[in-house]
Amino acid sequence: MEDSDSSSQVFISYARENKETAWKLAKALHEMGWTVWLDSRITVGKSFQDEIEQSLLRASCVVVLWSNDSVASKWVKAEAQVGKKRGILVPARIDEVELPWGFTQLHTADLSTWKGSRKAAPFRELTEAVERLSGSPDPEKTADEPLPFNRPRMVLLASASEGDRRLLDRTQFINFLNHLPRKRDLELWWDTANQHKAWPGVVQSAVDGADILVFVVSMDFIASDFGQNQDALAAYEQVRDNGGIQVAFLYKDSPWELEDWLKAGDVVPSDGKPVFGRNQARHFLALFQHLLERIDAGMPPRTPPKKPPPKPPPTTPSKPPLPENSDILWSRRMVPVRALDKDERHELKVEALVRAKRGVPDKELREKVVAAARRRIAELGVKHLSKPELEKLDEKFVLPTEKRRKKVDPEKVRWILRSKGLHPQARAH
Repeated sequence: MEDSDSSSQVFISYARENKETAWKLAKALHEMGWTVWLDSRITVGKSFQDEIEQSLLRASCVVVLWSNDSVASKWVKAEAQVGKKRGILVPARIDEVELPWGFTQLHTADLSTWKGSRKAAPFRELTEAVERLSGSPDPEKTADEPLPFNRPRMVLLASASEGDRRLLDRTQFINFLNHLPRKRDLELWWDTANQHKAWPGVVQSAVDGADILVFVVSMDFIASDFGQNQDALAAYEQVRDNGGIQVAFLYKDSPWELEDWLKAGDVVPSDGKPVFGRNQARHFLALFQHLLERIDAGMPPRTPPKKPPPKPPPTTPSKPPLPENSDILWSRRMVPVRALDKDERHELKVEALVRAKRGVPDKELREKVVAAARRRIAELGVKHLSKPELEKLDEKFVLPTEKRRKKVDPEKVRWILRSKGLHPQARAH
């Protein structure tokens, strides 16, 4: 979101480890009536450094949040130095920490105990300083506007050498990665060719902000700018030390065992053998499952409400719940059938029955679809029906029973046939 009066915006500089505090402060200032810039709205790979620099130069006020992490961040110190040089810096301490050299003489608001109240004396002190530089806030200006920045989410960075990335972009690897943000509210950064060329500005900034790091390991990767850059390795160790997740995905032959920074994290596959030339889809599945398990293990337990509201009586037949491991089952359907063992195929068949019942609750109707499909398979002499044949079954049996749906869709027929073993549970090839 670009504000019409971008020259009066408040720029907030912070360390990634403090993104929740930065978001809370930005939200409070925005709701009071100031235009706030927070770098969570940047699309990585889209001139990361340029956008930050431009926002710094047009800001009327730079609020820096000093913490145990930010005093060691060269990015935060550089942004604070720009604000100081322009005479628009408003420093605030969110940890009991000694300020960096060159900033100790500036009056610093103490937000180390701030819980979010706008009435708290330290917060009022900070807003008075902001007002002196940016002018009085205009609540009417921002009252009906959505927040121009996103609440911080867990960030997953996946990085590979440029040659390996081109190979992986033609496989199921990127499909597995893209599915994680849909299921676990993640922000995915998969470095592109442009980002490689922009090293260190883009990729290193992404590493600084990542909670989960996935490195696609090969000899090219280890020898790349990333693998040899000491700042990147330091950032990697910092993420690990802060409780982040680091996974080395062994893609091609390499002396990865000699790299301590790779051995310190998780290694997939667990046998330590590279996946290139093996059943790659199977190992992409293993990586997907490993990341899901690690992410879920790190999530705090959800606290149920003390008095849950009573459930209203159902007006329609309740649908059977999907299996708890539906994410894992989805990922298995992305690999060839031959890569699945007997138990895994059985689990997929059970899930298919649940989805078939959800989509078509009428048992008699499902049986009609199955009978018609068996006849058609016998007539054509094929193992399973094509998409056009599935659409014909939907048009004849399922579509007429659904008043709201106007277009043919073979998905429900496909689940019905899968539940009877008449359609592949996963990829046929």
